[in-house]
Amino acid sequence: MRQRRTGRRQSVDMRAVWNRMARPYQAHYRIPTDQIHYGPNVPSEDELQLLGDPRGRDVLEVGCGGGQNAVAFKKRGAARVVGIDISDSQIAHARALAKQENADVQFYRGTAERLHRFSDASFDIAISAYCLSYVADLARSLREVYRVLRPHGRFALSLDHPIVGMTGDDGVTFERSYFQREAAWLWTLPGGARARVRAYYRTVEEIFDALRAPGFTVERIIEPPHRPLPESRWDEPMYTQTTFPATIIFAARKSGGSPADRTKSHKEGTSARL
Repeated sequence: MRQRRTGRRQSVDMRAVWNRMARPYQAHYRIPTDQIHYGPNVPSEDELQLLGDPRGRDVLEVGCGGGQNAVAFKKRGAARVVGIDISDSQIAHARALAKQENADVQFYRGTAERLHRFSDASFDIAISAYCLSYVADLARSLREVYRVLRPHGRFALSLDHPIVGMTGDDGVTFERSYFQREAAWLWTLPGGARARVRAYYRTVEEIFDALRAPGFTVERIIEPPHRPLPESRWDEPMYTQTTFPATIIFAARKSGGSPADRTKSHKEGTSARL
């Protein structure tokens, strides 16, 4: 995603952005449904093995986009697969794709910060690929994912690496502070489709702490080098260079018990040591 920074703070409606960009985006990148992906030119779930065997499991994809990962989970034997996304156009694409692939997947329009349509402890696996970099309230989103997972449920999320926020117009030259909080730019796709986009950049420490806050145990942090394949349509400099990672992936697991139970246990343990 080429970045051209704006000179002043502007409001960005990401639902409107994706409603405008979904069709040309899906037509250009043609994301496959035969593997569970974490982003452009990085290892897939087949290689990373972060979520375990999905057969017979209930799976939620947060920020499902065009539905490719959700369909891939169903193909691999997941019992129930649900995708949620902010964009009407992306959901329409996902539903059409699932029908085409004869995959029984449910798709809903909604936000990552509000998963209220889903009951507590209703999924075994959750995944979010390149969504939460564009969500303002990361902490709330992670609390919601934690809530809907069953005890010991697994969660994997990939985001723009915070290093990406340091780059300029070309996506590879460092021009800005690692500690900037957000940036906006004009996103342009081949064929001329364009929209203004805003992303939120957190440090690795901040993302790690945000996952731990509701109770997740972070099991792995992966900063994969890019491995462009000949058939890959992700040919932007950011996704083909090999000098820094543009993607960061976290693998986490929900603990057993509630946050209140953990707080009580911690207090009791502290008292016992005094």
